[in-house]
Amino acid sequence: TEPGRSISQSRAPVDLSMLNALDGTLAVQSDSMRFDGISLINADIDAELQNGALKIRRLTGKAFGGDLTIDGGIAAEPQGGRFEVRYALSGADMATADRVTDAKSAAKGSATIDGRLGGRGKSVAEIVASLSGEGTLAIMGFNPASSQNLAMMGLGGVAKAMESVAGMRGRLQPIPIDLS
Repeated sequence: TEPGRSISQSRAPVDLSMLNALDGTLAVQSDSMRFDGISLINADIDAELQNGALKIRRLTGKAFGGDLTIDGGIAAEPQGGRFEVRYALSGADMATADRVTDAKSAAKGSATIDGRLGGRGKSVAEIVASLSGEGTLAIMGFNPASSQNLAMMGLGGVAKAMESVAGMRGRLQPIPIDLS
């Protein structure tokens, strides 16, 4: 990788050709699933792979004590790929998010976050550079863990969790993407 660039932002071409290898559907219900260290309780997933596009029609469950809903997809393109995800997490406990993301102390309160994130490109670096979307955040009953910690660590935990679930990190700007 280039100096100062993480492996996760590689300029190596993204190969999504495996999405063209088969078509099918997936339906999973589970008491608990883990994604990148994040527990999803009462997980319910409905997805479809068809003509080089993986569509997550529904992914729901409980995360951080709140209700999580995700839909979206990723599609192979001749010059790389594109993705879009819509997400909503309502009533997330900020202290739980802090514990999951290894924060040094826990904030109190709850958060609701929803939005849309998308990107496209030939490499992970191009996809990250193209990230755009929109979203909202509401914080209720916020109380930092200590007077020395006013950086809203619970919010950081919720945001880090949503980045992990969405699979990408970056800036948000509105763009239209249609995966149908």
